[in-house]
Amino acid sequence: ALTWSAVHTVHDYFDVYVKRDAVSYWLESHNTALAKELNAATGAVFVDERLTADNAALDFLSARPITRFDPTTAITTAPPFTLLLDPNHPWNRTLPSAARIDVREGPLAQGDLDRQPRRAYIAIEVTSTHNVESQPITFEGGIRLLRARMITDTAPGMLHVELLWDTTRTIPADYAVFVHWIAQDGSLIAQHDGSPAYGYLPMPTWIAGQQIIDVHELVARQGDARTPAHIAVGIYQREDGRRLQRSNPDGAATDYVIIPTR
Repeated sequence: ALTWSAVHTVHDYFDVYVKRDAVSYWLESHNTALAKELNAATGAVFVDERLTADNAALDFLSARPITRFDPTTAITTAPPFTLLLDPNHPWNRTLPSAARIDVREGPLAQGDLDRQPRRAYIAIEVTSTHNVESQPITFEGGIRLLRARMITDTAPGMLHVELLWDTTRTIPADYAVFVHWIAQDGSLIAQHDGSPAYGYLPMPTWIAGQQIIDVHELVARQGDARTPAHIAVGIYQREDGRRLQRSNPDGAATDYVIIPTR
């Protein structure tokens, strides 16, 4: 009886209890992730004052002084710097013009008064722009795809595609980006559509001179044995689904870019 009880106790704790999302919320694991972002950042770090209010755990975990700021005001500091923001409330999306911008999502969290989990924070890393060796691909309205690459250290059946965008002019509409994972027989394995940078930096907020890092996660159905051939990337209007045309050296009209998976 003691052996049976011990086995079930270990199972209940290590296989059931600790793997529940709610346990992570109760133990405020998001503060550990937030402190890790803060401690690892290069350059100045500005923390949304709403993330630090009554948050003694963050003060304890931080290995560097915390610079609090009002997220509704623009940051005038030159890169590099990192913003740690609460995305559940308004924040100023005005970022430096000559900068590369990388948005990362923090984990989910849920407080006593929250009806459902919410995004604990986002980290916006702002660095200097870098030269891109490949020739940019230009879509309508001056939107340019500077680079596309696969992030291969993912689980089987999953693929992350990192795109790098910029623009030569103000973009009037909140266009959506589509990323399609295509099989050799031409069928669709997986797709992801949405505004760039997990939706936190829609195209109308872009400024000429910025480089926007945009990651899309593609997940195939379990057991899908189709052989991948390539990735197709493009932009479309949300209202009617019309795709933006891209420029081609031969003058032919095309509304997507092919990215080999090998």
